[in-house]
Amino acid sequence: MTQETKITEFIVFCIEMMAEKHGISGRRVTECFETAGVIDYLSNGYQTLHAMGKEWLMADIEKYLENRGIREI
Repeated sequence: MTQETKITEFIVFCIEMMAEKHGISGRRVTECFETAGVIDYLSNGYQTLHAMGKEWLMADIEKYLENRGIREI
């Protein structure tokens, strides 16, 4: 598996977990992530972020969104 594939799978995992947590569609989460730059954040920080637990990761993404003025997904 290439590094690019691993990063893509990680981003999809984050989208799915956030959608499940907030009871919204993956499409809505993807739009929000694209608008706020979360996909770039996850891609660039993959080496560190992919090793974190799901709860920590979701909290980190929510804080990232909040710092960009997005309080609700």
